[in-house]
Amino acid sequence: MSTFTPDDLRIALSSHLDTVVPPTSDLAGIRRQQRRNRARKLAFATVVTAAAAAVVIGAVLLVRPGASPSTDSTPDFVSPGTLDYSEGLRAYADPGRVLFLGGRSLPADDFAYLDTDAAATAYGMVFFDAGRPMLLREKGDTEALYDGAVEASQAFHPTAKADAHSADVAFAVMHDDQVTLVVRDLDADRMVASRPLDCADTCQDVVVDGIDHGVVFVRTGGGTYLWNVANDDWTRFAGAQTRVADVRNRVVLYDGSAPTLPLNAWRYVQGAVDAQLTFDGRHVLSWSPTLSPVSAADDPITLKAPGAIFFTFDTDGSVLAATAGDPTTFLDCEVPSGKCEKLGTVKVTGGDPMFLGNDM
Repeated sequence: MSTFTPDDLRIALSSHLDTVVPPTSDLAGIRRQQRRNRARKLAFATVVTAAAAAVVIGAVLLVRPGASPSTDSTPDFVSPGTLDYSEGLRAYADPGRVLFLGGRSLPADDFAYLDTDAAATAYGMVFFDAGRPMLLREKGDTEALYDGAVEASQAFHPTAKADAHSADVAFAVMHDDQVTLVVRDLDADRMVASRPLDCADTCQDVVVDGIDHGVVFVRTGGGTYLWNVANDDWTRFAGAQTRVADVRNRVVLYDGSAPTLPLNAWRYVQGAVDAQLTFDGRHVLSWSPTLSPVSAADDPITLKAPGAIFFTFDTDGSVLAATAGDPTTFLDCEVPSGKCEKLGTVKVTGGDPMFLGNDM
């Protein structure tokens, strides 16, 4: 663990982050939200063959036979053809039957790895194959994001999170019971930084909870830590009773006990663990068409989405919404205007409607 004091980290972060111009308020969005309950995930997992997938902590993890450990960085995947990410990924599904991504409908059997554990980014969908992070790009090609040896493990659940304001994605991989954190620039297609963790018998508890302005929030069995990518500083952020729900534009949305580390450049906001922040950090989305303001100086944002009860953010900052009932209507709603566009109507047969790469 770093020997830096909280004041050392505050100074280091402020020096690094204060040089970054905050995004304008029209950048309202985020990815991941309200990961559906375990029962729905298990329903979706039934479409994946036993030789191709393992259910880990109630979620889907694709595993290829004989791929643990794996050094193969170019596995074969069915191409969906050219996709359109210009208006966000617009990724949603009828679990186990049909997926919708980038303006295309795809059979679930061929793309089972595009699930709620994937991470939607502006550059494509990040998912894991036998523990290896992969990226499905707009052209329909799939590439590995990490070339080192990795292994799939029933005990370790690999995670990835994308920065809303840069091309950086943070993820964790495992090999020989050692977890390595990696940040990769998806635009430049290069590794930005990596850090092995001395986690011993608790490596299975490592989760990447967020990345913002070059700081990665990493949850372990003993608490949450900050990895400052610029100087490789590693500092305790909060105890095990704190969960970072989301982090955007230097605003940390947390559940449980308040973070213990004072950071002058950041703001802490308490909320539900399955809530999300807009890209500008000014509003919270939490199972409602009304986005609550973080500050009393801002007004709530109301989506014009009657009947919608499922929500998440798309990669372009809009809100994806879905209605209850049969059939289900999927919508794409602008922020802050709240105006919604109908994406399609789907007879959902596999459980609750699903947002790929964005659910919590």
